[in-house]
Amino acid sequence: MTWLDAIMTSVKTKLVADGVFDVNYLYLTLLDDQGLPPGTDQYGTILAGPQRPDQGAIRGGGNTTPIIDGEIAVIVWNRLYVDQDNRDDAFLTDATLGALQKMRKVMKSLQLFDPVNGSADFLLTEPMRLANPGWLVRPRRIQPGWGSIATTWMFQYLADLVS
Repeated sequence: MTWLDAIMTSVKTKLVADGVFDVNYLYLTLLDDQGLPPGTDQYGTILAGPQRPDQGAIRGGGNTTPIIDGEIAVIVWNRLYVDQDNRDDAFLTDATLGALQKMRKVMKSLQLFDPVNGSADFLLTEPMRLANPGWLVRPRRIQPGWGSIATTWMFQYLADLVS
C-alpha cells in the first residue's frame, strides 16, 4: 500500500539517478509551471494528474482494497528563445538543451519503471507506462523563449487508507 507522494518522489529519484535532471531543477507540483522559479535554461516538473478509484474494488473491500488508477505528467521546460523564427529548430534539436533528446531520456528512464519502498515492497501493482496521448509539445510560456514537452504516465496502486 502506498500513496501518491511516495510515487512522485520515487519518480523524481529515478530521473535524478539516471542523470535526466539535476535534483535542484526537478520540481514536484500540483500546479503547472506557474510560480516555479527555473534558475536554469532547462528544468522539469512532475505534476500530479487524475487519480481514479476502482469502484468495484472499493465496493468489495472498502478502505482495505482501494485500487487507484493514477496519472502523473513529466514536463521538460527549455529556454531557447523559441519565439524567434531562426531558433525554433534549436528548441527541439540542440545537442545539450534540445527538448527531444531530453524527452527521450525521460522516456528511457520511466517506461516500465516499477518503484519499491525502503523495505523492497513494490509501490505499484504494475509498472508505470507512457499513457495516451503519449507526449506532446505544449504551448509556450508567457515568458519569451520558453517551450515545453509533456508526457503522461499511467500506473495503478493500492492506496494506503488504513495506516
